[in-house]
Amino acid sequence: MIVSSAAVDPRRVLDDAIAALRSPEAELPLEDVDRALTVAPHDPRLWHVKGLIHRAQEKRELALPALERAAQLAPSEAIIVRGLARTKLEAGLPCVDDFAGALKVAPNDPDLVKGLVAALAADGRSDEAVAGLEQALRRSPLWTDGHVLLAQMRWAEGDRKGFTRSFDEALTHHPNSFELRREQLVALVEAEHFDDAMARIEQGRRLWGEHILFTSHEAAIRSESGDIEGGDRLFAELAPLDFANLDMVPADLSYRRLDIALDKTKRPTRRLATLLRPLRDEYAYVILDCAPILAVAETRILVKHADTTVIVARAGRSAVSAVRHHQRLELQLRAPAHPARRGPPGHPGLRQPIGQRPQFRRAGFLRRLIDQRRGSARWKDRA
Repeated sequence: MIVSSAAVDPRRVLDDAIAALRSPEAELPLEDVDRALTVAPHDPRLWHVKGLIHRAQEKRELALPALERAAQLAPSEAIIVRGLARTKLEAGLPCVDDFAGALKVAPNDPDLVKGLVAALAADGRSDEAVAGLEQALRRSPLWTDGHVLLAQMRWAEGDRKGFTRSFDEALTHHPNSFELRREQLVALVEAEHFDDAMARIEQGRRLWGEHILFTSHEAAIRSESGDIEGGDRLFAELAPLDFANLDMVPADLSYRRLDIALDKTKRPTRRLATLLRPLRDEYAYVILDCAPILAVAETRILVKHADTTVIVARAGRSAVSAVRHHQRLELQLRAPAHPARRGPPGHPGLRQPIGQRPQFRRAGFLRRLIDQRRGSARWKDRA
């Protein structure tokens, strides 16, 4: 069947292509976009979408020319220049000038600042990246992700003593910022700077009194420092739940070493299946709070035993490409077909055969996720 260019509606093709890019199960209409470009060859949006389709297919060598053409046609469109800069960064190409140019178009875009920092670091200009972040944080002291990134960069550059000092500077002027205080605690505890973390906990308690954030982190610190009794006592204060038919198994920061423990077993997947099997018989729903699938190996093992996966994406902060990568990775992990699992007796069950293509749905939006994972649960080996 031959479709004439006159029958092509570029606007409809553009809308359909955008919808397909937003749905991981939809077929990407690359041929339709190419036909629309014969009708509207100077439409930067079509070139941009064409580049995004190639990018989604991980064909960056084809994505870059299309995105560059879009940027030539619309150099002042933030979404277009941002897409080109990000794709160059993903491809490992020099892109400092691209991010700098994009920031002139959208100077208040924190993702572009982070992209510029990453581009500078990749170019061996870490000092400039740190200086640029410091300047950005002076303008926007409540930009929590910027403080986290700066702390990571300072740590990577060998600044181990005061790597979170930008948090202190911001909290001097904004002492009631709970988010800043939380992320500084997370950074200090993960770096095992326990004395500094305890000092920040006491500062927080003087402002807000007792809070699960402070109790959970103090419990983790005590456990990691060898005060097992003190840590268990604080964890016990967190564990009680006043909900019928709801149980929680706490775990501490030793969960970070689960991947090492699994590596020591001959068949880690079968080992986890053995641990989870009794829970399937006793509970209608078992919820496992895990690190992101893209971050750690043990989550990739756990997802093979899950019937449903919840991906937390924060509006304006989580990269759409990362969510899509997560979805593609989950499809790959679920690829081997296994028999369907049954739910407990009398339970209708939500279980589907492992290997069946999962249905991805947007369940809703969270304005803010306060992650208490690092102190609110405790892994217990049932060997």
